[in-house]
Amino acid sequence: MRATEARHYVTAAAALAVVWMASPFAASAQTPAPVVSNVEIHSDPGSDSTYHLGQRVEVRVSFDRAISYDLGEVDQIRLALQIGTETRQMEWAGGSSRTGVVHFEYWVSASDMDSDGLSIETGALTTGTESIKSEDGMVDAVLGLGSHAITNDRAHRVDGSVQPALVVTRVWFFSEPISGTDSTYQVGDNGPAPMLWTGKFCGRSWWA
Repeated sequence: MRATEARHYVTAAAALAVVWMASPFAASAQTPAPVVSNVEIHSDPGSDSTYHLGQRVEVRVSFDRAISYDLGEVDQIRLALQIGTETRQMEWAGGSSRTGVVHFEYWVSASDMDSDGLSIETGALTTGTESIKSEDGMVDAVLGLGSHAITNDRAHRVDGSVQPALVVTRVWFFSEPISGTDSTYQVGDNGPAPMLWTGKFCGRSWWA
């Protein structure tokens, strides 16, 4: 090969390399796909390790790198939760593209029952027509949970037939003395009015 031909060959190869690097195929080849690195049932079922009617189950799915997703389409992203012999679809409950963590939630219904613990199978994460992608949006994430799938987690059981007892979680005085400046209630003042927060419910008690 003559020197002139060699120069032309090198120039053509360099031009092809530039075209390849600018193509979406090159970007896909260079951007690693996010992979699930952890699955955790994050909610607390209480001292009996059992969720009851109306209580919330939260699951966090973590990827090994930052991700991206369309906030307008996240309602299509689901996580299948195995409760006994039934499959319930958990809904998107938020996430962080920067940390690669997404949250799903499900509220226990009266027919839910699982005495040996919740399960989440390896193919539980689905996205419909939407997808979770790499941070640059070029590559679809690998949705399979692999070894992070959960089988019969006995620390998270379900009995939807039981109505959970209401538990007081906070008490404080909602009113203030208005007749004086010494923080003392006087005749004609409303209160004191303690507020009792009990989970989803709020009960108010008054006396004078």
